[in-house]
Amino acid sequence: MKTIFKRVATLILFLIGLSILIGMSDVYFANAIQNLIDSIVDLNKSKLYRYIFLLLGFLCIQFTLNFSLTIVASRLTEKFHILIKQKLVKYLINGNRHELTNMTSSEKLNLFEYDLELYEQYYFQNLISLIQNIFVLGFSLSFLFMTCKLMALTVVIATVLVIFLPSFFGKKIDYLTSQYSSSKSIFLTKLTDIISGYDDIVSFCAEKSFYMNASHSIKKMEKDEKNMNVQLGILGQVISTSQYMTLIACFCVGGFLVFWGEMTLGMLVASVQITNSVIQPSQQLSTSILEIMGSKSIRNKIDQIINTQAIKIDSDIEMTRQVKLDKVSVNSSENKKLLQDIELTFEFGKKYAVIGQSGAGKTSLLNLLAGNYDCYEGEILIDGSLYRKDRGQLNVTYVRQSPYLFKETISKNVTMLSNHQTREINDALIKVAFFSDKNIDEIAVDSLSGGEKQRISIARSYLKKSTFLLLDEISSSLDFQTKQTVMTNICEAMKGTVVFVTHDLSKEVLTLVDQIIVMNNGRIVGMGDYRTLLDSNLLPLASTE
Repeated sequence: MKTIFKRVATLILFLIGLSILIGMSDVYFANAIQNLIDSIVDLNKSKLYRYIFLLLGFLCIQFTLNFSLTIVASRLTEKFHILIKQKLVKYLINGNRHELTNMTSSEKLNLFEYDLELYEQYYFQNLISLIQNIFVLGFSLSFLFMTCKLMALTVVIATVLVIFLPSFFGKKIDYLTSQYSSSKSIFLTKLTDIISGYDDIVSFCAEKSFYMNASHSIKKMEKDEKNMNVQLGILGQVISTSQYMTLIACFCVGGFLVFWGEMTLGMLVASVQITNSVIQPSQQLSTSILEIMGSKSIRNKIDQIINTQAIKIDSDIEMTRQVKLDKVSVNSSENKKLLQDIELTFEFGKKYAVIGQSGAGKTSLLNLLAGNYDCYEGEILIDGSLYRKDRGQLNVTYVRQSPYLFKETISKNVTMLSNHQTREINDALIKVAFFSDKNIDEIAVDSLSGGEKQRISIARSYLKKSTFLLLDEISSSLDFQTKQTVMTNICEAMKGTVVFVTHDLSKEVLTLVDQIIVMNNGRIVGMGDYRTLLDSNLLPLASTE
């Protein structure tokens, strides 16, 4: 967050400068009003005319200052919004993979839908309000002390009470705000499930149960919002009542002082006018303090994300010659063993097939190599150096079984919005994806079959030319002939290391690789080429039949 504030420091300084000038102009206005009324009481026409013209000039200056303040505040808000939203998008793209994987789509959207909105409205906007009002409050109180110390003391006592009143409500509102954020995130998750799983819900006649489940979440969310708004409303009424009491007290004190001849009528009107310049900023200061305190949990959440050190993304990482796993074990969040004592060495340029029955640990091994696990036992060595995710030592491409295609053209899906020459794109589409249609970008991505989507994903990996390619059942949606051609082309076209998971135990596929890794219950139970494993009777361990 400090880096963001540093980048908007100039605008903040302009905001402070304009706030100081506006605070001084408010004091001048009260002083001019005092002299105007005194000139009326004294029947002094020349003095009256002079202050009328001065007040008209003041209005022009006040308009200019407030207009400039609006422009600066709007520009500051715009720049802040851009910077903080860019930080959040960057986190969603290259933040902690394990952490992001455990977040639902609704939780990620809720960062922008509610959490960020709350952060901006309850924190940043209130910081601007604090800057604007603290100088007005300071200059106004200074004028009051110079005019009438007794009235100033009355206003100060009331103002202190109004400003510190939120401290009694802050924790409660922080708790209610956090509850509302949580319940809204839960509701968005259920709504996403309904939208994404509509066909299955209808097919299994589960409309009523999903409706009841969502209705419960709606009631909980709305109840939490009501509780939060009620608490905010109570505080607002308390602050409003205290301000009226302050104004009444000032009139009473000022009235007695006029009766006793210690204050002129003009001074009374000016003091009451400047008291308004104390009451309104104090109210806004009180509200700002309250909302800043009430947004603490959400603020900490956003700050933690913004301050997260992003994992380096470097397309110019040096070629990885060797990846070694030394007695690596991985447990799930339920403390279930996913991988146990894995000892493997992957050499540059070689091709590896990982086989095994469902639940053997094949996909877990790919996730480990992809850097998706933060906690593991043992060591991962990259060219002899201990692997550290934050250094970006390994240029890994992970092609998943069910790739996601973006709402873009097929060419942009292949390039992943990066710049590539048309010849390179066509080469990838033809060589490994087998798309030869010249008008390919006119084809809607939604109309592609599962096998065609997988071929697009394979073309992505070919175009990226990564030094370490992971493929998870990428041929599962392909017919036999296409599968053979795709696997052959990948093994021939990819110059780096290729590791792919497959359930296909055919000779045509397994003879394409340099080494086959057989897994069972999270362990390596055998390694070798196709002939070695066939002779040692290890292939049946990977059979799903």
